[in-house]
Amino acid sequence: MRRIGLCLCAALAALAALLAGCDGGAEEVTRAGTAVPVFREFKGQQAPFPDQQFVVIQTPEVWQALWRPREAPAVDFAANTVLGVTLGQRPTAGYEVTIEDVRATGTEIIAYVSTLQPDPDDPVAQVITYPYHFVVVPRLTQPVNFAMEGQETMPIALQQQYLGVQARATTAQTAVIRDDAAWRNFWVNNVGAATDAPAVDFTQYMAVAVFAGTRPTTGYAVRIIGVEQAPLEQLSVLYRVTAPQPGEQVGETPTSPYAVALVRASAMPVAFRQLPTAPVIAAR
Repeated sequence: MRRIGLCLCAALAALAALLAGCDGGAEEVTRAGTAVPVFREFKGQQAPFPDQQFVVIQTPEVWQALWRPREAPAVDFAANTVLGVTLGQRPTAGYEVTIEDVRATGTEIIAYVSTLQPDPDDPVAQVITYPYHFVVVPRLTQPVNFAMEGQETMPIALQQQYLGVQARATTAQTAVIRDDAAWRNFWVNNVGAATDAPAVDFTQYMAVAVFAGTRPTTGYAVRIIGVEQAPLEQLSVLYRVTAPQPGEQVGETPTSPYAVALVRASAMPVAFRQLPTAPVIAAR
């Protein structure tokens, strides 16, 4: 097997250690920051995660939506946060993703991620896999970066999400919010929640939102899958609208699903791209 990954920082650290060795020193290089304890982890090859994602989960509603239609593992979100990486669909066994280390630097949290893939001559089972790794850490309030090699910039993580099925906005639409006044106005006029708009530090974050429009029954949902840096200095928000599964019991009440996600603030223009219906992954 061949190890792909550890972040660029780790590669630079290894180079520094090699240069130190050339000078006769043999100092061990460690990652900066304080180690964040990991209380539990959920790791496997078969789960309902057809897309590559980098997520920070702060609420049970978002955690359950990620695992839908399966039951999500129990997590106490009053005290904990879940950090997760899913690799999406892979053609065979032998692929793996691991959050190897989580560090607090004082201004942000960095999750160091490595991946594993088979060599061409490795014997592997010819079965489609969906590798994932989630770790449960103490509740976080700082922004989180996932550090992986093989990308010019760090992946853009979904820092927080707000999901619902009864938006005031009844037509399909998207939005980008970059300041507090626009956020409060957006929340009242589009989400229409009974509570005030959640507090957001717009010096660090911006919000992206997708509304699916009115649907005839319950069972519909919209999910923001991720945000990618596209060519020409543009961000692309990937999302998917899901319908009730065959045989799923639904109510006859019309719904208006929505999804809002916080990501690190950026001045780049934002485009939205709807993904096709995800494959149904059989339970294992």
